[in-house]
Amino acid sequence: MTEPEELTRMHQTLNYHYPKTYLNAWAQGVRTDWAEFLDRLFLAEVPAHLGDGDGDGVVLDMGAGPSICNIIAASRWSSHIYLAELLEGNRKEITKYLNSEEDAW
Repeated sequence: MTEPEELTRMHQTLNYHYPKTYLNAWAQGVRTDWAEFLDRLFLAEVPAHLGDGDGDGVVLDMGAGPSICNIIAASRWSSHIYLAELLEGNRKEITKYLNSEEDAW
């Protein structure tokens, strides 16, 4: 069994390195098929199951990661989007983006 101290060190390492590594690996460009899927999801499938929203629907993204790229399409259906993220490093990246900081992704 892993010792608590080792788990703490692993979490701190992940928290520090994961956000930039993820962004560099997955957010360099927008995959057309993924963008089309998200558009279809929030323009057709979500309204079909949950109603048209009229901007009043609520979206909660659990485990949002360090970028809004996977949830931004939800803004077509809702003006109420909440992000929940465990890793402080990921939350910092989102905050930098929201604050238009110079080193934001």
